[in-house]
Amino acid sequence: MAGRSRYFVGYLSESGAQHVRAYKYAGGDDSLILKYVTNPIYERLVLLFPTWLAPNIITLAGLCCTASTYVLFHHYCPFLYGVAPWWAYVLNAMSILAYQGLDAMDGKQARRTGSGSALGLLFDHGCDAFNGTIMSLTMCSVAQMGPGLVSFTMWMSATAVFLSATIEEFYTGEMRLGLINGPNEGLMIAVVSIIVTVM
Repeated sequence: MAGRSRYFVGYLSESGAQHVRAYKYAGGDDSLILKYVTNPIYERLVLLFPTWLAPNIITLAGLCCTASTYVLFHHYCPFLYGVAPWWAYVLNAMSILAYQGLDAMDGKQARRTGSGSALGLLFDHGCDAFNGTIMSLTMCSVAQMGPGLVSFTMWMSATAVFLSATIEEFYTGEMRLGLINGPNEGLMIAVVSIIVTVM
């Protein structure tokens, strides 16, 4: 095993490990909400994080927010229907906003501290993929869809959007999000839907 990277032994060839180490993220987000509303807030908030805080911890904290509300709704609505306490819906809306913000700020923290890496991007995308599943199932509970084709379609829609964006990034070398996209406008629509449910 001489000459092979100690981090990727058994998973990648030496050539593959060199590509991972040399990887540079390319992409952009043209969302109007991000540009004019949330990004100015995130630019200020990220400065509150200490420079020793690893970007992957920020990513994981965001995932924990939505995962905790998934567990909460699974407790109150185990079959994707039923009524949870009003505060659970408010907490769910807040956790989505927290996830959205932390998911945007992890990259800012990585650039700010010079600690960005391919592994960090992989971890971020992995958390996003997992979040797409748990958040779509939580939204099925909020909308009282129950088990069946409608909930399956909701889950598949979230999964397909993420998968198609990942495939596009693989072939084009960059991830570009349009004027209206899931990580910004889509999550805001989810938050508004939850607040309307509480009212």
